Parts: sequence; C-alpha cells; structure tokens
Amino acid sequence: AVRLYEKTLQSNPSDLETAMALADLYRERGRAAAADSLLNRLSNMEGASADQLVRRARALQQRSRTSDDAAQQATQFLERALELEPDHEEALQMLGDLRYQAGAYSEAADLLKRALDQNPRVLQRGIHAAASYLQAGAPQNAVDVAEEGLLLFPDQIPLVRIAAQGLLPLNRNRAAIERFGSLREL
Repeated sequence: AVRLYEKTLQSNPSDLETAMALADLYRERGRAAAADSLLNRLSNMEGASADQLVRRARALQQRSRTSDDAAQQATQFLERALELEPDHEEALQMLGDLRYQAGAYSEAADLLKRALDQNPRVLQRGIHAAASYLQAGAPQNAVDVAEEGLLLFPDQIPLVRIAAQGLLPLNRNRAAIERFGSLREL
C-alpha cells in the first residue's frame, strides 16, 4: 500500500488525501521521521485550503487525546490554516482546545475568544474561553466572557460558576456569593 500511495503522490503531488494517508501508513510502520517530513511538506503545500487543513486536523485531534504526535501534527495543520485564513472559526476553536489541553491557557483563551467573537452562540466555546482565562490567571477576562455568555444562556451552571470563581480573586466577594447563591435556584 505504501508504494501505491507513493506512486500516486509522485504523479499528483497536490493530492492532500493521499499524502495524509501515506503519512499515517509511515507512522503505523514506525517511520515517524518520514511521516513528519511529509506532514511538514503538506502543511506548506501550495493549493491546500484552510478547510482541507482543518479537516485533517480534526481527524488528528480525535487521536490527540492519546497521542502527543497527533496533537503536534494537528497543531501544525491548524497554524497553517490560520496563516491562510486568520479568522477561520473552526481552526481557532480547535487550536484553542489543543492549547488548553497542553496547558497553554492564555493562548487558548485568546484563540477561543477570537472564535467566540465570530459566533457567540456556541455555548461550549464560551465556557472553554472563560475557563481558559480563569486558568491563565486573568479573572476579569473570565468574568467578562462568562457574563457575556450568561446574557445568551442565562441558566448555564458552568458559566455561573466561572463568573463566581473569577469574582473572588478580584475581591468582589459579595458579587461572588450572589453568583454562587444563584446556583441553588438553577
């Protein structure tokens, strides 16, 4: 199968799907260096659209929960997609999620907030952005994002909790107690 994919890719070097399948085969067969080289070439491939790169990153992200290599590869694709389309909503969301998983909370928060600004009606995005700001040590930003989310989704317990948790380090204890108290009503 490897030789067939290599021949196909030689005759059509812009065939992104074949190239990605070949990189997967290389990795499965212990040829990580060849896979990485091919993936690096792919992420810079002329003609690869941001949507194609995001689609492949999505498949890799499914594996990234168990593989650091997959997360790294997905990150490369998403970064390239954002070079092509800086406001690509799905690329911002996915890269933000990967940064959060890697513990880069500040960067995750900024990416997720950019995606949220494009479409504030995505509840999980708002929760993740607010939680990222809280983890990054930016409680005011966490409160702001949570409060904006609560305007759209008033009964969302995660947003209420994040808002309350963010108020405490800001010494807004009374407001935090009120927020925590509202959880009993929900």
